[in-house]
Parts: sequence; C-alpha cells; structure tokens
Amino acid sequence: MESGRAGCGILVRQYDVHGVVTDTHHAYRLSDAISSTQAELSAILLGLGKVKDGVGDYFYIDSRGALESFKSPHPVFEEIVNECMGILQGIERTGRSVTFIWVPSHVGITLNERVDDIAKKGNVQGLSRYPGRTVHETSQDSD
Repeated sequence: MESGRAGCGILVRQYDVHGVVTDTHHAYRLSDAISSTQAELSAILLGLGKVKDGVGDYFYIDSRGALESFKSPHPVFEEIVNECMGILQGIERTGRSVTFIWVPSHVGITLNERVDDIAKKGNVQGLSRYPGRTVHETSQDSD
C-alpha cells in the first residue's frame, strides 16, 4: 500500500494432466486506507472464490496476522474472517480441502514476490469499495 491506496493480488497455479503449468493472476483494487491485514484477508476471501474442483488447494500467505485471525475467537476483522470461514466450510462439505501455508515476505521467494507485484497493480486501478463487495479486477494468464 502506498499513499493510502490498497490492492491485493492472487496467483492461481494449475497443472494439467501432462504436468503443464498455467498461472493466472488477478489484481484487485481495494478500499483506501485499509490495513495490510485487511488487504491480506481480502486476498484470501477472493482467492477462495477461485477454488476449483479437485482434492485440495494450497494458499501461500505471507501475513501472520491474517492467518492468526482464523484462530481467534474474536478476530479484529470479524466480518471478513467469518465470510472466509463460511466459504471454507462449504468447500470442505464437498470433500475438498484448503491448506494455508505461511511464507516469509520480502526474502526473495519468487512466487511471493510475483504476487506482491500483482497486488501493486491492483493498487493503481480505478477506485473500488472492497470490502464493500465492489472490486475492480484484472486477470492475466502467464507462463
């Protein structure tokens, strides 16, 4: 976030039956002046909407605060955490799973750095009111 503007980014990596990788990234412009934890939780929520059929999905998250929110009985950002939990429960009812894995930020992990760059693209897009549920999204496939 810079100048009070916020964005978030998601990188969806899919493998076909031949092991060919397709990366699709999504950049979102979020509401101004939200916290970094809110931005990370927004990315998780939006990413949960990208979960496809399959056995399991992995979310690599570089925000301990966002991950800790899921463990708290009274999280600071309760509305968005509860929304994420509801989606997670729906996913799990279908026999699929979602695993969250913490990764350190800004230490040169290539895919994490790519997602940070994607989030910066979301930061400069037109105004949105998320978490008021209006987001501006750009998507792009890459190799």
